[in-house]
Amino acid sequence: MPLSPEMPVATAITLTSAVGIVNTFMEEQEKVTHCEVPGCNKKLFGNTYMCCRPHGDVSDMSHKGHTCCEECATTEAYIEKNRCAVCMAVVSGRRSGTKGAGFPLQPPQLNTLATNMLKVLRDTEDSVIKAREEADAERRADGPRRRAIAMEEVSERKRKREEEALQAAEDETKRAKLAEEEAKKEAGLAKAKAEEEARRAKLAEQKAKDDATAAEAKAKKDAAAAEAKAKKDAAAAEAKAKEREAAAVAAAEAKAKEREEAVLAAAAAQTSRPSKPGVSEEVRKERAQRAQHYRDKKKQEEKELREKAQSADMFQWQIEKAVAMAKDTICFLGGDSDMWESRLIEAFDGYRDEDDVGEDHESSDLMGMQAPP
Repeated sequence: MPLSPEMPVATAITLTSAVGIVNTFMEEQEKVTHCEVPGCNKKLFGNTYMCCRPHGDVSDMSHKGHTCCEECATTEAYIEKNRCAVCMAVVSGRRSGTKGAGFPLQPPQLNTLATNMLKVLRDTEDSVIKAREEADAERRADGPRRRAIAMEEVSERKRKREEEALQAAEDETKRAKLAEEEAKKEAGLAKAKAEEEARRAKLAEQKAKDDATAAEAKAKKDAAAAEAKAKKDAAAAEAKAKEREAAAVAAAEAKAKEREEAVLAAAAAQTSRPSKPGVSEEVRKERAQRAQHYRDKKKQEEKELREKAQSADMFQWQIEKAVAMAKDTICFLGGDSDMWESRLIEAFDGYRDEDDVGEDHESSDLMGMQAPP
């Protein structure tokens, strides 16, 4: 069919666009190519008719045409279903009147244009359906070949996947082997380092033990020497204290003996002396009491002197304790403790204690003592 001069020359379009246009056209024509009689709504085939029925506002006094199928236009249903407000007004608007009128004022008319266009639409629809069926048949016929090709492609992809998996496994094995070798190498280095550190630690421990042994031996030696010196000094101090104690006791005994002899001599002289005339018995008793009191006082002094002699050992122990504390302090400060110890002992020996002062004082008292009157 030649195109009209008014239509432009069509250019080529893609297959996808053409298929989309045809599908849209087929769907839209399905919506409008059906009978418009209420209650029928059948798909239009063959001859179509233009009939009259109410459309829109029923108060509009005009005939409204619509397309209906041949069944609705040629049967008695047309009289009841196809009527408009104008037709109803002519026959008084009653149902019985409509049926009695026989025909409405607008009889059905064959719509040739709509029939021809509908024939074109149905032929086009049949062509589309036929083309779809042929395509489906071709696809069904082409299915085995496509399945074979698809299976071949699947097999090829499977083979490639297997090869890739095998290659990946080999690569993974190589990487694992390299990692294992690297780990072994690092383990060997770590082991060697640990052995070296253990050897150094052992040497350090042995050195520490040797140093500790040497220090212990030196400490024992120093302790033994200090103990021997302390024993020697203690023995010397003890001997000196004993000598001092013996000297003090002897001096005290000598002093007591001298005092006793002096007292006895004085008493004898007093007894042998004749009584002076005029001396009463009370005076003699008083003198005897004074002599007895003097003897008691001297005995108490002798007792105190012996106690002082006994306390000389305690004084010597205090001296030794002070010397030991001074020695420890000097050793802690890094000095020569032996030299300082001898100097401390000499310094203590240089001082005169209370016993020596008391003995000298008592000796002077005894030397200047006079017999009681």
